[in-house]
Amino acid sequence: MLNHNNHTNAVASGFLELNDTPPLDKKTRERLAARRKMAARRAIERHFERREIEMHAKEYWFDG
Repeated sequence: MLNHNNHTNAVASGFLELNDTPPLDKKTRERLAARRKMAARRAIERHFERREIEMHAKEYWFDG
């Protein structure tokens, strides 16, 4: 059990070190937020495009 606790503590300390970043300035935060919004918008567009293509493929399959 002691070995498991040591491993858990090592993982937790490594995780905390990775997340120990300095605070970002306002311009950087805004730029990152804009990138996240754009990525989300593109993912939504891809989803709807894929659904539309699948719908057209089904229509073609049943018509042929």
